[in-house]
Amino acid sequence: MSASQGQSLDVKAPKDPMVRFQSYLHGGTSSLLSALPTLVVFPVYKIVFRQQIHNTPVHRAVGQLYKEGLLKLYRGVAPPLVMRTLNGTLLFGLQDTLLHSLSWTSSAHIPASALPALAGLGAGVVEALVFTPFERVQNVLQNSQNYSRLPTLKSILVRLKSERQASGFYRGFVPITARNALGSALYFGLKGPVCAAVSGGGLSPLLASFVSGTLTSMAISLSLYPLSVLVANMQAQVGRDLRGVWGCWKELMESRQRSIVLLYRGDRLRAGARSGLAAQGVLLYKSRDLHTHTAHGRSALTSTLLHTANHRNSSGMDSNPVNAEVESFNRRSLRKTSTSEKIVLPTKEDIEREKKEEKTKK
Repeated sequence: MSASQGQSLDVKAPKDPMVRFQSYLHGGTSSLLSALPTLVVFPVYKIVFRQQIHNTPVHRAVGQLYKEGLLKLYRGVAPPLVMRTLNGTLLFGLQDTLLHSLSWTSSAHIPASALPALAGLGAGVVEALVFTPFERVQNVLQNSQNYSRLPTLKSILVRLKSERQASGFYRGFVPITARNALGSALYFGLKGPVCAAVSGGGLSPLLASFVSGTLTSMAISLSLYPLSVLVANMQAQVGRDLRGVWGCWKELMESRQRSIVLLYRGDRLRAGARSGLAAQGVLLYKSRDLHTHTAHGRSALTSTLLHTANHRNSSGMDSNPVNAEVESFNRRSLRKTSTSEKIVLPTKEDIEREKKEEKTKK
C-alpha cells in the first residue's frame, strides 16, 4: 500500500459517524449503570454538603441527618440522578467529537498531546452550561434552611423561574464553568499518560483504566474542591441579598477563619465517593470501548490485508519484465506454418534389400 493511500485512510477515519455515535452510546450506558450507586453514596454527599455550608464536623452532620429521618435524607436526590445519567453521554461523547474535529483541523498548529485536554476543556464548558440548573436545584433542596419555605421540588422550580437567570437557575455559573472546564481538561489530558504509566506495571487494560481513573479523579477533585465549596454556598440560598463570586468567596473565607484546613473540610469523603463513581464509569466505558474497537479493528485489519494483497499482486504483475514483454509482443508478426508431415511408404526393392541384409548378418 502506498503512503498516499495510507494517509487518505487516516484522514477519512475521524469523519466516521458511527465512531462518534458509539462514544455517546458508551458514555451514556456507563453513566446509566453508574447512576444506581449514586443512591448508595448520596448520604455521603449530604454529609459533605452540610460540612461545606455549615462548617460542621462529620459526627455533627451525621447526627443532624439522623434526626431529620430517611425521607429528608434523600431530599434532593433526583437532580444528581438525572445529571449522573446524562453526564457520561455528554462528556465522553462531546469530548471525543471535539477531539476528532481538532485532529482534523488543527493538527498542524496544536501538539497532539494537548488535543485531549483542549477537547476536554470545551466539553467541560458545555457540561456547565447544561447542568448548572440541575446543580442549583440540588443545592437548594439539600439546604435544611429551605425545608419550610420551599418544601417541594415544584415550589423550588417556580421560585427559581421567577428570578433572573444570574440569581435563579444559573446562580454560580462562573465557578461551575471554571471547575468543570479545568477538571475535564486535566482529566482527559492526564488520563492517557497515567494509564500508560500504570499499564507499565503489567496490569490488564481494564484494571489499568480503573486504577488510573481513580487516581486522576481523586487528584482533580482535591485540587478543585474549594470551587465546589464556593458553588455550594452560592447556590444554597434563595431570595436574599445575593453577592457576586468575589463577595461570596470573601464571606466563605471569613466563615472558615481564613483556614485552608477548614476550607477543605469534607474533602476526603467527597473525593473518595466522586473518584469511585468516576472510576466505575470509566471502567464501564473502557470495557465497551475496547470491545467495539476490537471488532472494528478486526474488520479493518481484514479489509487492509485484502487491499494490500490485491495491490501487491497487481503491482507485482506490472513490475515483471517477462510479463511486460508478453503484453507488448505483437502476435500478428507470427507467420502461419504448416505442421503436416509427408509419409513415404517402402517399395518392394527396399523390402527385398532389407531381407538380404538380415540373411547376410546371420
